[in-house]
Amino acid sequence: MDNQPAPVASAPIPSPSPVSTQLPPAPSTSNPTPPRRSRKKIAGLVLLVLILIAAAAFGGYKFEHQRALKVEKNQQSQIDSLKKQVNASQATGSAKSTGSTTSVDPYANWKSYTSTTSGYTVKYPSTWIIEGYSTNTGLVATSQLNGSESSILLLSSNSKTNSFGLWISGDTGYKTSTDSDGSGFGGAGYSDGSIIKTLSNGMGIWEQSEQSTRAQQPNNPNVIPVFEVASNGQFGYKLKSGKYVQVSMGFGYAAKQSTTYSYAQQSSSSEIKEAENILSSLQ
Repeated sequence: MDNQPAPVASAPIPSPSPVSTQLPPAPSTSNPTPPRRSRKKIAGLVLLVLILIAAAAFGGYKFEHQRALKVEKNQQSQIDSLKKQVNASQATGSAKSTGSTTSVDPYANWKSYTSTTSGYTVKYPSTWIIEGYSTNTGLVATSQLNGSESSILLLSSNSKTNSFGLWISGDTGYKTSTDSDGSGFGGAGYSDGSIIKTLSNGMGIWEQSEQSTRAQQPNNPNVIPVFEVASNGQFGYKLKSGKYVQVSMGFGYAAKQSTTYSYAQQSSSSEIKEAENILSSLQ
């Protein structure tokens, strides 16, 4: 018993600390309030984006609007063009369907003279003067013309300068000289000139050459050629009735007549143009 170890005192066992059941606080999910300067910057960016979107939308609308206007304008132009074509076609068709009723009479307001002895009718402008001649009584006043005259003289005016005259007379055939009808116009032969124009009725306008004219009028500065109606290589014209007419023309139809036109100008003067229309009416 003496050698037994002394009993060791046991240390007290500490009690376990109580376990806490409380969880740690959850982190806050709310965004921290940005500073005032950051908010202004964001607002500016948002506004800029909105402006860009609005500008893009407006630009697209304007582009589309302009394109639509252009398309509409082109369509209207095509419609107008088609309308013009239709109207022109209708007018042409109407003119064709009505025939001569729509044509303009080139002899409107003109006067006419009919020769009962020579069997021809001729029309002339109301501004022209007509004189008659009879083999029995000579000059016949305009107011006394009755169609029995042997010839007539149509004058573009009663002036002694630039007055163009047409001497028209009946005949039994063609002639070979410009003066063989007694008109007093020259005396040149057919070979002394040439045809300068042929009218729609087949009547030719013969003009005396400048050389032949100057030979007859050596002292005249503005020589006056003779113009004649011709056909079949001779002077004169055969009417549908079978009768013939002789027509001598020029600015020198009577003594002391003159003109300011040169030789070349006489064949293209307004007076001879009217004379051509007169001759075209001869029938």
